Amino acid sequence: MSDKDDNASLVEMSTAEHLENIDNNLLKMNKNLNQNLEQMNEYLKYISYAAIIWILLILALFIVLAIIMGTANQDVIEAT
Repeated sequence: MSDKDDNASLVEMSTAEHLENIDNNLLKMNKNLNQNLEQMNEYLKYISYAAIIWILLILALFIVLAIIMGTANQDVIEAT
């Protein structure tokens, strides 16, 4: 008998109430999605900063290596 009561309460809910319930659920999902996208945007910003720092460090390493190789080459030329 409780199944019939549950079905009866569902039938008693009007179409407008169903639509309002769906609308509220969609608004909640949209709000959660926006929050998740904003958080992902923050993460991507920090990841891009880290990538830029790594690129600059690698470039600085190449410059230092080039300077070391140049001075070592100059020492070899002077020694001959």
